[in-house]
Amino acid sequence: DSSSTGTGLTAAELAAQSDLRLLEGGESREALRPGPSHGVAAALAVGPVETREAPRYRILDRKAPFRQSYGRFGIRRLGNQSVAKMIRGADRFHSIVHQSTWKMLAYFSLVYVGSCFVFGLLFFAFGEKCDLHFETVAGAFLFSMESHSTIGYGLPASGDPQFNECIEMAITLPIQVMWSLICDSFLIGTLYARISRGQTRASSILFSDKAIIAAIDGIPYFMFQVCDSRKHSLLEANVRCYCFLQESAPDDTACFLQHRAMRLNHPDDELNGSLLLSTPSLVVHRIDKWSPLVAAAGIGISNDDKPPFIFPQILRRPIEEELQGSPVSVAQLREAFKSKWFEVVIMVEGVEPSTSSQVQARHSYTQDEIAWEKGFMPCTRIGSDGVVEVDLDRLNRLTAHFEPCTVPSYA
Repeated sequence: DSSSTGTGLTAAELAAQSDLRLLEGGESREALRPGPSHGVAAALAVGPVETREAPRYRILDRKAPFRQSYGRFGIRRLGNQSVAKMIRGADRFHSIVHQSTWKMLAYFSLVYVGSCFVFGLLFFAFGEKCDLHFETVAGAFLFSMESHSTIGYGLPASGDPQFNECIEMAITLPIQVMWSLICDSFLIGTLYARISRGQTRASSILFSDKAIIAAIDGIPYFMFQVCDSRKHSLLEANVRCYCFLQESAPDDTACFLQHRAMRLNHPDDELNGSLLLSTPSLVVHRIDKWSPLVAAAGIGISNDDKPPFIFPQILRRPIEEELQGSPVSVAQLREAFKSKWFEVVIMVEGVEPSTSSQVQARHSYTQDEIAWEKGFMPCTRIGSDGVVEVDLDRLNRLTAHFEPCTVPSYA
């Protein structure tokens, strides 16, 4: 049976089970159809959408200032949440680090105050025996906070510096000192990991607001610009691109989200896609028959052509195998993407030189963020003092037509 899956169930049976899980969760299948107010995973959990207009949803957000991305994937994970919580609970450190800063500080404040209160009750319980003379629990709590933060505290006037040599203090005080050291080290470590995380540094990597699809020598190319807004750029920076598209089962009963790697001509992905982010870099992907954009558009293959790419074959380049049939044109792509959805997700990675932390900046483009047959306005020039100047205001400006430019200056 061509429609059966590796689980022994047909695609129709899997779709029926999906409907049942949605109904058990209190949501109908119709409520999760693609729309501007629904998440991506919810939209992709349904059957194929029969509409002439391309659905409007996205994998990666574009809500940061200047139409940049916070790097947040709009994906909802379904299934057994109790098992997922157990898996995440096994890694408590990263579960805490991934919380917001205010939540993390609130957790540590509760642990700090709660532990001081517990030790304060112990000190109050054997205060008379150890010659501490606490009149209230509040006094014992304050004494516990002094013990938790330092050993050089002052005792009550009638107190004994040796605590009357009672065994309870000899046991409790070292335990509290060790616990305070553990709390302090854990707080400092998690705060440093939270503050120095690569996500905040990634906000300095700027991407052009629009990507362009333009023809060079009759062959369409997908292009965008990226630049580091800081003076000290990332070390060993490289770029990767993925195309997310929808694919239907052979019987058209289900819709699957797939992502395909996009080969890059510039920078050459065979050289690790290395980037120099000190000046704006133009990233170029050739839209040939092995391009995922052609698969997303569903065009460019005639009956006489050999299928260029069938998953999980290796993506090839035109130089690696002789092309058959006519290449796809910009006009064909533009018309096809009026009713087809795709999203290109870009990941720029590098090392921050100050902290040696790994940084990953994310960005994405959908069919609504493509400028057809446009070009990028040059945004670098040589200043009067001989220093290269980068005008970031021009990073998003487009020209009427794309013209390959080799002179990095403008009037």
